[in-house]
Amino acid sequence: MASISWFDWLCICIYFYVIIAIGLQSVDRDSTEDFAVAGRRIGGDVIFASLAASFIGGGAVLGTASGTFRDGYVFLVTICAFSIQTILVGQFVAPRLRNYTGAHTVGDVMAVHYGPAAQLLTGLLSIAVCAGILGAQVLAFGTIFHLLMGVSKFVGVIAGTTFVLLYATFGGLWSVVKTNVAQFVLFSVFLPLVLIFEGSAREAPTP
Repeated sequence: MASISWFDWLCICIYFYVIIAIGLQSVDRDSTEDFAVAGRRIGGDVIFASLAASFIGGGAVLGTASGTFRDGYVFLVTICAFSIQTILVGQFVAPRLRNYTGAHTVGDVMAVHYGPAAQLLTGLLSIAVCAGILGAQVLAFGTIFHLLMGVSKFVGVIAGTTFVLLYATFGGLWSVVKTNVAQFVLFSVFLPLVLIFEGSAREAPTP
């Protein structure tokens, strides 16, 4: 178990309290559309912050840096392809989806053009794509709880997944988006500070 101070525990508790409070504050909703697509009231800046918080993690921060250090700028340019396609989709594809007023998922859009079979196939393929991402996320939950609290990774996976499922189930997409924005703010403020302090500590002369 990692040795952490009372201040570390205080920061952890404040973080979870803020996330839970945001999730619970979003429970009030009037329709299925509010739950599934946040009432279609999400602006571009909020979408940017939510996507950034969703994809900024150990892989983005450490994996990309490691790959760039190993392979050079070729890796950095390659990894930027995902960001470019996200911008292109947001610019040319996403605006057209607003025309499908009754659609809440990509499968609903496919059903309009190609029927229920295409809708089912789209859902199955989406599950297959997201399964690996979800597995990595829940494993990260387990690892963090294991390192901080000394519990088994299985218990950490259950605790972390339950935490996310609670606010996502009760608050829907709107709660997920708002918690992502809050985490984006935290990342934007504290991640550069951590890197600066880490760099300063490495450069400091040892006595």
